Amino acid sequence: DVTYRRGIKGLFGADYGYNALNFNLFRRFDFTRNIAQVDTYLSGGKIWGRVPFPLLFIPEGNQSYVFNSRAYNVMNFYEFATDRFIAGSVNSTFDWSPIRLFNPNNKIKICVGSKIIYGPLSEENDPAYHPDLFMFNNGIRALGNTPYAEFNIGLANIFNMIRIDYSRRLTYLDSDDTTEGNKITRGTILFSGSFSF
Repeated sequence: DVTYRRGIKGLFGADYGYNALNFNLFRRFDFTRNIAQVDTYLSGGKIWGRVPFPLLFIPEGNQSYVFNSRAYNVMNFYEFATDRFIAGSVNSTFDWSPIRLFNPNNKIKICVGSKIIYGPLSEENDPAYHPDLFMFNNGIRALGNTPYAEFNIGLANIFNMIRIDYSRRLTYLDSDDTTEGNKITRGTILFSGSFSF
C-alpha cells in the first residue's frame, strides 16, 4: 500500500505546508513440505517541507510484554523521529524445534526474526538547526546515521496457542536512560497467543 498526505499552510489554521509519502510491501514465502513460513516487510517514506516532530515519521515501539510482529519490540514508545526512512523485517516460523529430538510428536515451532530501520533526520527538520520548530521532549530523539536493529527468537505453538520470544536490541545501546528518564531495554521476554496447526 502507498499513503500520501499533504498539509496546506493556512488551511483551517494550519501552520505548516508539507507533503508526505510512504509505502508498505508485504510478501509471505511458504516452503514446501511445511519446512518454514517466512514473512517479509519492506517500507519507506519521505517528508518534503519543514515540520515539527509530531508530524514526522515516528517508528512504532513496544513497551508491553506482548510480542508484536509489526512493531519494534525493544524500542520505547516515541523514542525516535525522522523525515525519511527505509525499513525491513523478516519473521520466520520453522516447523521444527529441538524438543522434537526427545518427543517426535511435539508440535512446538521455532520463530526467528529481525527488524531494521535506517533514516537519519535531515537538517531541515532538526530543531537543533531551526529553533522555530518544537524541541524534542519526553525522550524522543532524532534517528541518527546508525540504523536501529533488533532480533528475536522464540517458540510458538506451546499448548497449541502460546508463543514466547526473546527480543534483543542490537544498536543504540550507548545510554541506559534517555533524556526524560525512559530506560532503554536491551533485551526482553515477550508473550503472545495464536493458533498454529
